[in-house]
Amino acid sequence: MKRFLSAYRKDWLLITRDRAGLALLFIMPLALTVIMALIQDAPFKSFQNSAIEIGLVNLDTGESGKELVGGLHKIESFKLHDLEATEVLDGNRLIEDLGLQALLIIPADYTEELVASSNTRVLKLADADTEVIPGKLVEVYFDPALNLSFQELIKAHCNGVLSRIELQAFLASYSEVVPGISKDIDLSTLLPQGSLQVSGSKGKMESFAYNSVQHNVPAYAIFGIFFIALALSGNIIKERDDGSAMRLKLIPGSLWPLVLGRIIAYQSIAFIQAALVFLAGIVLMPMLGLPALDISGSIGGVVVIILASGLAAAGLGQLLGALFQSQQQAAATGAISIIILAALGGIWVPTFAMPEWLQTVSMVSPFNWAMGGFQDILLRGQGVVDILPETGLLVGFAVLCAAISVSRRA
Repeated sequence: MKRFLSAYRKDWLLITRDRAGLALLFIMPLALTVIMALIQDAPFKSFQNSAIEIGLVNLDTGESGKELVGGLHKIESFKLHDLEATEVLDGNRLIEDLGLQALLIIPADYTEELVASSNTRVLKLADADTEVIPGKLVEVYFDPALNLSFQELIKAHCNGVLSRIELQAFLASYSEVVPGISKDIDLSTLLPQGSLQVSGSKGKMESFAYNSVQHNVPAYAIFGIFFIALALSGNIIKERDDGSAMRLKLIPGSLWPLVLGRIIAYQSIAFIQAALVFLAGIVLMPMLGLPALDISGSIGGVVVIILASGLAAAGLGQLLGALFQSQQQAAATGAISIIILAALGGIWVPTFAMPEWLQTVSMVSPFNWAMGGFQDILLRGQGVVDILPETGLLVGFAVLCAAISVSRRA
């Protein structure tokens, strides 16, 4: 125990006496988190909250056209711009000139043609040989740059409104043929309201929107934690070069207390570093006009993941220091390795957006394990027991790296 405490104190003093290096370890992830949250705040909001800009031209003068316009205006995800009929020259050109994402055009005589089509459909019920007259179609133009998923969303909403208008017209025609059918029946009592019920979603996503702060604070806290590995490996090589490592090896006893003392010292620094990043997410982000980080009810889980990530980062630094002979080699290889592991781990791009084979590769990244643990805690509302698999992988990674470094030093 004395050897462990001595090693811990030695490395703690080495870290804290290098005030410039210590300041960089704290400032770098803090600045990166704030900058990335500010940069990504607008894209997060535009994806989640911004309505789709759609132009609407009604060339019809009948009731069905007016009802269609009213139904489209009730769709919350649409921001409709009512345009004058005389403005319609070229749909694609109009989208470009007005900066729209889509354009809907209700054709002239839409109501008249819909009534005629509905009448023939009713007659076909009695006479199968009756030819159904198709009604006029509502035209839709899309901005070529609009994502296909948004195009499908617009079509789905529009088809829903159109179906109600067409059913209302059909019922009106049917009431002319069958006595006792009301023309003014309330469709809300007639149409099925949907058989889909969202169940099993007990996560915190029910109470708040996933935003840039909620993503970037844990992501860049992890990123900063793993840069501890570069400082640790540099100190190991420096001790080897100045002879301190040889003097430590000459002391009788196992190398493990010395290695563990160093790892825990750097883990302590990593914990303070991550705590400052999370504190900035709670206090500083709202001052900058960003949402506050929400870790309510999850503090224990956050602490566990931070500690496990610190162990993994310190273990990686211990391995780098044992494998390389110079600080330049360790710094270059370590920095590149950390960036690659961060990219694979979903720090910048979510893993589900990666190709399938790359998703499989990403499972070996400790960044992926740490990020998965934070998401389980912060988004899904899970507890410490639920993140034990990710915690075990991070601790196991640290033990493996430490074991390899001890075997090489021995």
